[in-house]
Amino acid sequence: MEIIELKEEEAYRISDPTDIVQVTLIEGAVEIFGQELLMKKLYEFPPHKPFSLFCWVQSKLKIKYKSKEDQPGYIFNEEELNYHKMMHDFLKINHVLESQRQMSFQLTDKIGPRLLVLGSHSCGKNTLCKTLINYSLVYGWKPIYVDIDPDNQQSEYPHSIRAEVQTCVKEQMQKNRVTYYFGYQYKDIVRDISKRMLFDRLTEELSVQVDRKLQADLERAKEQKVQMLNQLGKVKDQKLCELIYMKSQEDKDEKEIYASGIFVNCPNFLGLHNQIMEQIKFLIEKFKITMVIVIDKPDIYRDLDKIQDIIVYKMEKLKGVVDSYNLKELESLNYTSFQSSQSIPEYQLELYQMQVREDKQIMFEKTKSTNIVKLTIAVLHLKKTQLEESNTELNSKLILQAPLAFLAYVDNFDKDKGYLIQIPNDNCRQTLQNNVCIIGR
Repeated sequence: MEIIELKEEEAYRISDPTDIVQVTLIEGAVEIFGQELLMKKLYEFPPHKPFSLFCWVQSKLKIKYKSKEDQPGYIFNEEELNYHKMMHDFLKINHVLESQRQMSFQLTDKIGPRLLVLGSHSCGKNTLCKTLINYSLVYGWKPIYVDIDPDNQQSEYPHSIRAEVQTCVKEQMQKNRVTYYFGYQYKDIVRDISKRMLFDRLTEELSVQVDRKLQADLERAKEQKVQMLNQLGKVKDQKLCELIYMKSQEDKDEKEIYASGIFVNCPNFLGLHNQIMEQIKFLIEKFKITMVIVIDKPDIYRDLDKIQDIIVYKMEKLKGVVDSYNLKELESLNYTSFQSSQSIPEYQLELYQMQVREDKQIMFEKTKSTNIVKLTIAVLHLKKTQLEESNTELNSKLILQAPLAFLAYVDNFDKDKGYLIQIPNDNCRQTLQNNVCIIGR
């Protein structure tokens, strides 16, 4: 065990622990990814996950290594990493977002900020999004996090894109999540135009779902405002009515989703510059982006800065950052750790695979369930009974619009028993039998 004393705006890094590391804040104020550590509370960080702790004021930490082989951490210096500047950049961006949220929240007439984060591989996009989201949660906001990076290793479902309302309660986040299974890496988009088309269609569908959620929440807030103003109708001074309403909104512990806005985390764009710009403009249009943060991409920043009505912010690569953590509990991020298995006859397993017609329409057609052993299949929130036997176009549309229920893994095949499939838990058995499945990687 060691006691670490940090000066104002210093960062402490633990590089590569071989076992769990326990951290307790003794005094001061320390945060990780914008999430403050509570005083005298024990936090455990998983092995083989380097992490950094930042303090705004002089602080003291107690750190205990479960493994005696682990090397002690160290304090960053200015030459090695300008952590000070990075954290202040985060605060500046958060200040801009906060002012936009407050304006949207008080006026109840438009959606809050829509932020797009892009940059090179391992430049710190996840870190930036996680930190800004945690800052927003402190003030009671509930932003929507949109992850359209199919290569994001932090995602619960690899090769997927998703959107979820961020709250402090994990169960609420899971209920407010929409996931679409892409099934490929982003580099496959550059090589294959059909996969690019599929990615764009799924991204567009996700943007529609996000916008519906925001608009529905905005309309609900407008109705509540009208009802409350009607209740205050006895007050003759209209301005006083508005002030009373705004004060009631400010006193809420949790703010509205529509005013909280969205964070869109982009993949590491590959290809020619013109192709990358085309993809970025597509995302700006579909998600109605109002602000873009460009990390470590000066050429893209230069071109985006010419676009009117959009705030563009440039940042250097965020060195020394790592995966985000859930400070409440340690969780396994390995999606292949299935808890149950199920045998299913070959005739019961209906699989669909993407095809692209000559008119460039994306279609999903039935495929024979052969050679799928050791492959992932995606089970959708779409029952087989909802499909029509001869209407391929309608079926394809329904499959494209159907979110992911869960991923399964085809472990083995037996002529008598059929396929042995690994599933997340026993509750998924009925869904696997009754719902539509598509072939993944």
